[in-house]
Amino acid sequence: MYDEMSQLKNLLELIEEPSDINLDPEEKKAAQVERLFNMLFEEHEEHAKIVADQLNKSVEEIRSLPYSEFRKVANDLGVADSLLFKIPRLNRPRTFMSPKDKISSKLFEGVLPPGTNKAEIAMENKKSTKELSAFVSVDFDMLPNIHSSQEITAYDREVHDAIVSLYVDGENEYITNQMVYRTMTGDPTAKLTDKNRTEIDNSIRKCSMTRISIESSPQEAAVYGMQTMKYEGNLLYTKVVTGVQSGHINEWIYIMEQPILYRYATSKGQLSRTDINLLNTPVNKNAETLMLQGYLLRRIEAMKHPKYNKSYNILYDTIFKHLKIEAATSGALRKKHSKLRDTIKKILDDWIEKGFIVGYKNNSDKGKSKSLSIIIK
Repeated sequence: MYDEMSQLKNLLELIEEPSDINLDPEEKKAAQVERLFNMLFEEHEEHAKIVADQLNKSVEEIRSLPYSEFRKVANDLGVADSLLFKIPRLNRPRTFMSPKDKISSKLFEGVLPPGTNKAEIAMENKKSTKELSAFVSVDFDMLPNIHSSQEITAYDREVHDAIVSLYVDGENEYITNQMVYRTMTGDPTAKLTDKNRTEIDNSIRKCSMTRISIESSPQEAAVYGMQTMKYEGNLLYTKVVTGVQSGHINEWIYIMEQPILYRYATSKGQLSRTDINLLNTPVNKNAETLMLQGYLLRRIEAMKHPKYNKSYNILYDTIFKHLKIEAATSGALRKKHSKLRDTIKKILDDWIEKGFIVGYKNNSDKGKSKSLSIIIK
């Protein structure tokens, strides 16, 4: 039998290969099963020959057996554990964690231009007499055009933060798309659709192939008692692990290390932590509503900070701009806006019941809804 380290080694060898990228799901599964079988027979060819002789079959015949029979042969070989990877039980995080520093916010708002040229970000508070800067560059060169847009989006932020929550608070190294979706929605029983799966897959791939460099100016580094300070790396470091479990092909996402934006935000004390049950609101959780809910959550979390001294109003136009709402006609656009305002009301009503906010007020001008006033206390 394999020991734990051998199982882990085999597990990591079965990562998705670049050649899989152009395959449809069924072809991809077939290719992964073939690699799995090949690995088994390469490592146990002598045993396979012995069993083949006992069963009066050729090794090739054994290789082509249905999974149930193949599993029996694997048991006879004494290597069944290599086909059923021991993935630790997945833990649901109790808190939803989100970096709230300026760089994370600007990155996911899409205002950091791609390329090697570094953008200068002012890091000081408005009342500060010192100028503190950070220089940031984002590299999308590794992104495959056929899978992702050449930008980081608000939806990517929700996926990224769900992974941070699963990895840090849930202490999961191995996660699934289902768990990412359930963390984003706050619903432990949420069902993952094919559309959800594709969106999450593309977002994880994008974050795993996007590199960021954050270099503090000497003045900002000095605030933290350092002469220089630089963070550089991919937004996520992941491997896709494929295995046969109970006759089915399953995939896990292996998170290899703490996400860079989590480490950066933590070093600056700018990490938001929210009870994950607040995300379990009574609205349909598609990509648009997930981005909407995430935006509202971050805005209200900021308002609840003891030192918050800005407006408690949220403009509807700002929300629509954040979501990049578009429509073919002005009538269709008004209909979308109206539907989103209804969704906002459902979310906020739920947060009142849960004690997250005291209330809210809809502000209108000439009969047209303009903004929301959030009542914190």
